[in-house]
Amino acid sequence: MFNVVDYYQNLVKQSKTLSSRKQISDAATIEADVSRTFDANEIKPMTIDGIENVNALEVVRRVLYAMAIHGRERNGYVQGMNYLAANFIVVTRNEETSFWLTRSVTEILLKGYFDQELYQFQVDSKAFRSLVRLQPCVFVCVWPRHTTS
Repeated sequence: MFNVVDYYQNLVKQSKTLSSRKQISDAATIEADVSRTFDANEIKPMTIDGIENVNALEVVRRVLYAMAIHGRERNGYVQGMNYLAANFIVVTRNEETSFWLTRSVTEILLKGYFDQELYQFQVDSKAFRSLVRLQPCVFVCVWPRHTTS
């Protein structure tokens, strides 16, 4: 059991040290994902935690490194977490809340989707393939109405 008071801030402090970042095996993946999290026209300073003109990419970076350190015994960072964190940041405008929401979604609500083996995703993909094989007309009939041309 861990103490949630200052937990996120302690993770952020740990992630700021160079030695800690080198220990994070996912650092290169995090850096690559941060740069492609928002479209170019979405990258603009915003108000986060009541502070104006905050670089949203820096906030996403801090949340992702905190997730990597928090989960280093399990999965660390897994691609796709950047989109969750970014959306929570845009919606809540609160960095720490975004961390806790990202953590809750990846560890509780979508457990198995955000692990290195993508176990739950593989299970659902097999189920989806079976559904398509059994009922292809559903997709043939519905899909054209939902495409843009």
